[in-house]
Amino acid sequence: MKITGKKAQVMILTILTLGATILGATTIAGLMMLYQLRQSRDDIVSNQAIYAAESGLECGLYQYFNNGDISNCNSLTFSNGASVSVSLVPGNSGNATSIVSVGTAGENVKRALSIVPLTRSTTLQIP
Repeated sequence: MKITGKKAQVMILTILTLGATILGATTIAGLMMLYQLRQSRDDIVSNQAIYAAESGLECGLYQYFNNGDISNCNSLTFSNGASVSVSLVPGNSGNATSIVSVGTAGENVKRALSIVPLTRSTTLQIP
């Protein structure tokens, strides 16, 4: 059976159209997979920064209640490459002092946590 004329042109056009459709769908699927992998990586780095900040808060609270000096927690670096910086921020106009911990991981992904350590003598003023 020999295909000639317009039938051959229609068959070639159909094959090209199907090929372009499959190529487009594959490209879109690959791009979506790339975005999901990138988002997964960003979630991991963000969690590392959050856990570093949380560890800094724990160190700061421990040092604050034991000797009042948090300088031992000022710059810590962890085995996964994350680091933390902890500082005391004095309150203004009678507000309590707070401990601020900034965790850093990856390429400048930073997450900050803050806590106001309360004791029996602390009065917290909430606006």
